Amino acid sequence: MRRLVLAWFALAVLPALIPFAQADERRVTAEADTEAIAIGQRMYRDGILPSGEPMHGSAQGGVERSGREAACTACHRRSGFGSSEGQFNI
Repeated sequence: MRRLVLAWFALAVLPALIPFAQADERRVTAEADTEAIAIGQRMYRDGILPSGEPMHGSAQGGVERSGREAACTACHRRSGFGSSEGQFNI
């Protein structure tokens, strides 16, 4: 009798639970993706590393920059297409 109950559980109940487990996995993945995107946006737009520290970098001529001045958007604009200054394309 016990084997019959276990077989029924394996064949009838477990397959019914799979969609719920998959939905939960997709939710966790979506939350992780959302968090990763937010971290990337902070770095790109504000120059803030995932640790909360400001980014550091140098511009042409060795000019040191940090934080928002070192953010990607400082040179490459929010669109990422960059700009030009004199003969230089960024």
